[in-house]
Amino acid sequence: MSYSDACMRTMVENGVLLKDGNPAGMDLISKSEVRISIVDGDFERQDALKMFDSLWDEGDASHNRLFFREYIEDQINSNQGATFNEEQLGKIKEGIQYWYDGDTEIRFVGLNELPDITIFSVNKGGIALPPVNGNEELSHAENSYPILLLPIEEGVMKYPNLATHEFGHALGVLHPFDVVKEINSENITHFCTMAEIDLLSKDSSDKGHMSYGFNGVVSGFDIGVKEFIRTGLTANAPEF
Repeated sequence: MSYSDACMRTMVENGVLLKDGNPAGMDLISKSEVRISIVDGDFERQDALKMFDSLWDEGDASHNRLFFREYIEDQINSNQGATFNEEQLGKIKEGIQYWYDGDTEIRFVGLNELPDITIFSVNKGGIALPPVNGNEELSHAENSYPILLLPIEEGVMKYPNLATHEFGHALGVLHPFDVVKEINSENITHFCTMAEIDLLSKDSSDKGHMSYGFNGVVSGFDIGVKEFIRTGLTANAPEF
């Protein structure tokens, strides 16, 4: 089966965080030059995850997400810039390039050169912090930028899609299975049949850059959210 137009638009619109009413990553994805800074430090991703999980268990989630971001920013500012070889930088570019057309230049710059996005090199796994806090703008949004916690040697070199996946999150894209939760929680299931929702749940487990089980097949969800971020429109999103 395929998805109806109404359901497809609903999935795409609920699959991207917003900023000023537009897709959060629209400014970043429209740049002709993307400046990336990589910072390396003695930092365990597990430390971040423990803090990340504990903050979600108590208090105001919106405040806690902002607190977590500020904590990571402090870690970045207290560590040194990283030096990686051409092969490693090439893999990062390869992963990020999916979201851009061939005319966009991806450059690596120092942390003091106003990067558009900062990658904090960690041991394994990945976390992305977009320039919005849930669907709320950060209080210091004029100075905010996406941050990726990304393993280079043990992650990107072995699994280039990891950079694609986490950079998608940096643009505000959710996992497809999170979209299913969003559709159900917002009570907008009337745009999608239960069969369509079940199909998205199944597809998100075994294909697509934004799934956990990428098998080399780009999903309609990937293409749809990319189109939405680039144009703010869902009318041209392809059939899933």
